[in-house]
Amino acid sequence: MIIKSIELADYRNYDSLVLQFDRGTNILYGDNAQGKTNLLESIFLLSCPRGFRQGRERDLIAFGEQAARVALRYQAFGREQTLELFLSTDARKSILLNGVPIKKNGELAAQFCTVLFEPGHLELVKDGPEERRRFLDTAISQLRPKYQSALDDYSRVVAQKNMLLKRGGASAFPMLEVWNEKLADLGSYITLQRGSYVRKLSTAAAAHHQRLSHG
Repeated sequence: MIIKSIELADYRNYDSLVLQFDRGTNILYGDNAQGKTNLLESIFLLSCPRGFRQGRERDLIAFGEQAARVALRYQAFGREQTLELFLSTDARKSILLNGVPIKKNGELAAQFCTVLFEPGHLELVKDGPEERRRFLDTAISQLRPKYQSALDDYSRVVAQKNMLLKRGGASAFPMLEVWNEKLADLGSYITLQRGSYVRKLSTAAAAHHQRLSHG
């Protein structure tokens, strides 16, 4: 996969940008607060349903604007393809692959994959397990599109179960079993995929550690 160009409109600090990439290694450099990280983030957003920085999606839209657009042209699967991301303050985001809407976030993983390393990843060893789970979820979602759908479904079921518990009453208890079964089904799949990924990661990490430390 080779990224050929990217266009930004009213994204973060970019009013308008058209940038062509070389087939080899590309290095972005400049002063602080010029938008280097924003540019990398815009590319990452087209491979993952969430950005790697905390915040709301509306924060991605330039201050004072109502919408933003990110368009990527790249070579993959033997042909040139396009991905377009549209963000709006009054509507959900939409993503087009070659002009056709992508309905589920998980579909992105099968089309456009990225590997990201940034200073925030140091939190993987410094912070608690939540950050490590988020890292795993992002990585696995790019390998298995179904996994992201399972994560989304799990979050929805938890929210629905919590709403049922808040309402309470005798009528709520029969429904709890239904939601618990769904949570068990989705949770077991998520746990299985995380365990499988960690085992493969451990094998690769051990080999790299052996090489770096000379045993």
